[in-house]
Amino acid sequence: MKHILPLFACLALLSCTKQPAPFSCHWEFGRNDVEPRVSEAYLTITNTSGKELAADWTLYFCMEAMAPICREGDELCGKQIQGSYHCYRPSATYRPIPADSSRTYTLRFRGTAIRENIHPEGLFLVPDQTNKPISIACTYAPYTRREQMFRGIDLWEKTPYADGEYVYQYNALRAAAQPLQTEFAFFPQPKKVLYGEQECDLTKATVVSRTDANMVNEGYLMRFTPDTIFIEASSEAGVFYAKQTLKQMHGTTKIERIIDFPDLHHRGVMLDVVRNFYPVDSILRVLDVMADCKLNVLHFHLSDDEAWRVEIPGLPELTEMGARRGYTQTETECLYPMYNGGWDWQDKNSMANGYISRADFIRMLKYAKERHIRVIPEIDMPGHMRACKKALRPLLSDSLMDTRSYYGAQEYTDNVIAVTNPYALTFIETLVKDFKAMYEEAGCEFTIFNIGGDEVPEGSLTKEEHQQFIDGVLAILQRYNLQPLGGDYAILPTRIKGYLLQLA
Repeated sequence: MKHILPLFACLALLSCTKQPAPFSCHWEFGRNDVEPRVSEAYLTITNTSGKELAADWTLYFCMEAMAPICREGDELCGKQIQGSYHCYRPSATYRPIPADSSRTYTLRFRGTAIRENIHPEGLFLVPDQTNKPISIACTYAPYTRREQMFRGIDLWEKTPYADGEYVYQYNALRAAAQPLQTEFAFFPQPKKVLYGEQECDLTKATVVSRTDANMVNEGYLMRFTPDTIFIEASSEAGVFYAKQTLKQMHGTTKIERIIDFPDLHHRGVMLDVVRNFYPVDSILRVLDVMADCKLNVLHFHLSDDEAWRVEIPGLPELTEMGARRGYTQTETECLYPMYNGGWDWQDKNSMANGYISRADFIRMLKYAKERHIRVIPEIDMPGHMRACKKALRPLLSDSLMDTRSYYGAQEYTDNVIAVTNPYALTFIETLVKDFKAMYEEAGCEFTIFNIGGDEVPEGSLTKEEHQQFIDGVLAILQRYNLQPLGGDYAILPTRIKGYLLQLA
């Protein structure tokens, strides 16, 4: 038996060895508008296999804003699979590439490269013989030609991309517009800093604080004497912000008073962990930076077409399947690749994979509360729900609705849940109930739930279906004393817009 175990270990090691890539790629963008709303690029394939590269493979990749166009006579024929996930395959006119040789293909795409980092990402090859993916390296040519710089969008001014010099000059102008001059580089700058004659040794001074409800909300006054720093604030949040200012001071100072209060009561950051996942420890570091900057709202984007990122105990499929992306033909074990996540849905180090556990979400809520930061969760609905729709099929699908043809803003054709399915509202209530339980366990107030509402594609729902679903969601939120928040009022039904204005 002791001899069999090492043999098993060797076999396991051999089975995990990754097959070498038969070729590498180089990408160079050509220009936009070679035809109306059509762009051009050049893909160079270098055969590194040591033998002729036959027509028995498919090259998969992700790229936003542009989708392949397959033209008659092209040696590589491209196809948009879903959203930003595409592939190329040798066509009937493909000529095998000799060993140690390269060939450049001129490719056409529907769409526009509106910025320089729009290019193929996460490339992988799937040979016909094995159906096992192989990562493909790709290099990218910089933009050096004038015609590459134009965005080619009629509604936008056709100007070159902002370079480093432009950004530096812009920031310099912004900095020059700030008149407050102090010995410390405060950020954000307090409203008023007054100097006196006495000097305070910040390293030895005692800090004394008290709250006064009559002061401006979240505002504070700091008075400096030689041996004491007095903080008066409207609340504990104001005391906290005063101490954040104090953290930016050092040594000795002749500052006598600092007066500060916020111009805006909602000072937020929107964090999207859906497209690219960040573990909770990274989010805690974001909260630390927010606290340093006296920001008080984390708008937390937790679901979208590309993934579902928070554990809901009663619905394990959401994270077992909906929190992973990789090579799949059926989307039963994972979602399609998107962005630069690659093909391996079991890779725990990939930003394509992962979710925030219930315990970690509660830990994050407590951490935010200590820093006077309110966390507003967002679950976008009824569009942008591809991940949960795939994870919970057929509960969020409908045989009739799924035959409808539509094309979303991010080019998905299947990202709207079947709002006519009775389970749709049951699903939303389950989410609200579980979020409320997590906030209660963390000792945090749960007062706002963001339902997104943006970019519901035309043709996916009738106005009546959309309205009925939104009415049902609003009724659920009302039962849980939650204020709804939406992302795109322009497309939301009239009733929810009026409801939001009443609550504002």
